Amino acid sequence: KQRKKEAGHAKHGWDMFNIDTQVTTYNKRIDKIHESFGTALQRQAQVEKEEFSADPTKQDDIDYSVVAQPTEEMRSRLRTELAVTEARRAQFSRRRAFNEDADVDYINDRNKKFNEKLKRHFDTYTDEIRQNLERGTAL
Repeated sequence: KQRKKEAGHAKHGWDMFNIDTQVTTYNKRIDKIHESFGTALQRQAQVEKEEFSADPTKQDDIDYSVVAQPTEEMRSRLRTELAVTEARRAQFSRRRAFNEDADVDYINDRNKKFNEKLKRHFDTYTDEIRQNLERGTAL
């Protein structure tokens, strides 16, 4: 019962990158690329039939150097799958808004992040001091 409940939850945040989700994504992508089992058997039977009729002396020999070459259809499926994946990834990327009116209190991006963290944690304690400095009434 608990597994059913957990299976129904949508993945969000950093939980999207756990092992189970990555395996599921991998399997989905492989299913899109690979040809069906029936098609593969037919293609293999056709290749074996051609080899058998071409050279009857090699009927019992096993040639380990022969590598199955992907068909043009398989290559095109891979190309389209990669294009779709890239387009889907492009949707998630967004340009961060730059606020020109904000005070510049940093020298580079790393320092900007550091200052944001400081403000987030210590602004409640330093508000009065900052306001006094801005007014010129600091002691």
